[in-house]
Amino acid sequence: MKCWINGSFQDEDQPQIHITDRGFGLADGIFDTLLCVNGKPQFLDLHYDRLCRHSGVLDIPFVADMPRDRFLSTIHDVIAENGLLEGRFSIRTTITRGVAARGLAPPENPDITVVIKASAVPDKSAFPPLRLMMARTVKRNKHSPLSNIKSMKYGDNILAHIEAKQAGYDDALMRNTDDDGSCITNG
Repeated sequence: MKCWINGSFQDEDQPQIHITDRGFGLADGIFDTLLCVNGKPQFLDLHYDRLCRHSGVLDIPFVADMPRDRFLSTIHDVIAENGLLEGRFSIRTTITRGVAARGLAPPENPDITVVIKASAVPDKSAFPPLRLMMARTVKRNKHSPLSNIKSMKYGDNILAHIEAKQAGYDDALMRNTDDDGSCITNG
């Protein structure tokens, strides 16, 4: 498949992202995944709105670089470029703050990186019931602004998934740090 990176299509097995991209080095970015069925993206406007909200939490200027009409047309371009006219596909948009000098301080005028990639999704009937457990070693900090967005910081989710697999389960739910009964799915 072809992925769209900052305005051009590239083969997904040879994408070009700079080694100093803050998404790669600091997980400084967000993502969203939408479903595409028979060439039609589902709830495209809602996905764009979520990307705008989540990029706003991290102060990444996504809206300035990719207004709604450009995003919507780019999603349709990805569908057309990959011939996704039949079947179910996920389309993942990843946004990072882009290339920057080393350190935590974000650049004043970031040149963000936007990657849009499609992948095949199994038919709904192919999803068997999951065996879930409550993660014991990982909890989600409900007071962090990152707990409510799809940021690239997925280390906790990965650790909870590994814990579940090692215990013979398919995946894990995570409690929050207050142990007030709230749970967050791991995915």
